[in-house]
Amino acid sequence: MPLAVKIGPSRHSVSLQPCLVNTDSEPVFVSSEHFEGYITVRIRNHRPASPKDGSQTCSYFDDRSRLFSLQWQGRFMATNCVRHDKLWSANDVLFVAEVEKGVKLPIGLPIAVRFVRLIDPSFIADAISKKKRPWIGSYLVTAMNVLRVWMPVEESAAAPGLDRNGEQNEGISGSRNVGSWRFFGQSRLEEAGVNLLSKTRGWTDHGQGANHAQQQRQSSTGGDTCAPLYEGPMPPEASVSTSTSSTVPVVANQWSLGAQTTQDEGNEKDLSPYQRRRFFMSSQHRQETMFYPDLMIAGDFFNNFTDFETRKARMVVSIRMDRILEDQPLRFVCKSRSRSRIEAQIDGNVDEDDDGEDDVVFFVVVLEWTADVP
Repeated sequence: MPLAVKIGPSRHSVSLQPCLVNTDSEPVFVSSEHFEGYITVRIRNHRPASPKDGSQTCSYFDDRSRLFSLQWQGRFMATNCVRHDKLWSANDVLFVAEVEKGVKLPIGLPIAVRFVRLIDPSFIADAISKKKRPWIGSYLVTAMNVLRVWMPVEESAAAPGLDRNGEQNEGISGSRNVGSWRFFGQSRLEEAGVNLLSKTRGWTDHGQGANHAQQQRQSSTGGDTCAPLYEGPMPPEASVSTSTSSTVPVVANQWSLGAQTTQDEGNEKDLSPYQRRRFFMSSQHRQETMFYPDLMIAGDFFNNFTDFETRKARMVVSIRMDRILEDQPLRFVCKSRSRSRIEAQIDGNVDEDDDGEDDVVFFVVVLEWTADVP
């Protein structure tokens, strides 16, 4: 059955745009109050429903055994109503695969879950048996095979950049908020900069002015559409002067890599994907890690055992997705945990269940199989 892919800022069909599969130089631009960025999808041996749905393959799969890739790049806005500073922590943001209605659970599910947890120890499968909107997934910081973080100023200084063959890559000019899309083709996204999520530093929303971050922190419930619910102790702040003579707060984040930090002439080395996933198994580490709005965050999610063209997943056991989904579209959703669960975590209640009824959606990728046209 031909496969079509759509991408958007919410689950609502009117917000979704067609994605040119395997045309990763033309990502879909997504913009909402919660997230702004680019997203692309690559599928090996893709069978597009029509020529406008993309091509059969791309150079991304050269010398790789991967069967698909979902790559994104963007900024998470400070819209977390549960926290006083409105920042999203790594403990708040999930990346899941979901469908709208209940599914038929495969016999080999427990074996498959154990297999996936060898790759991502934080993998969650408790919600797969729900009657409405069942899902499986993980925290965004552990779900991604590759995670890269950088300051936008670094991008402007580096672009145009050199790809891995030393050739110029001009990238795609983007909005002033998310910069250019550069990691495609031979210029591949690589793990780097995750430590930036832990630094003691200030942040501003460059798209709305130097004082916007401070105004967000100082906003009151009057006239505020996202009133802060958390009234607990705040992290210490200090003030620094910017080049525009504005004053912005510096959030002191007490995040530390501990024994997993290595030193190279006094500088921290980046974690490997393996180290990152095990470090963020700790809920404390995730809670102390913030998605600051002035940081660019990019991820690549892939594997070599899920074939979306044949709808089969070959792990220790072989699972037929068509029998599980029963012709339902499959959605990959970057979303928050339910707000009630975030509140419980902040209040010190250990409750990792998540009903998803009041979640915030950052972006959605929908895979929909259509009947062959005779």
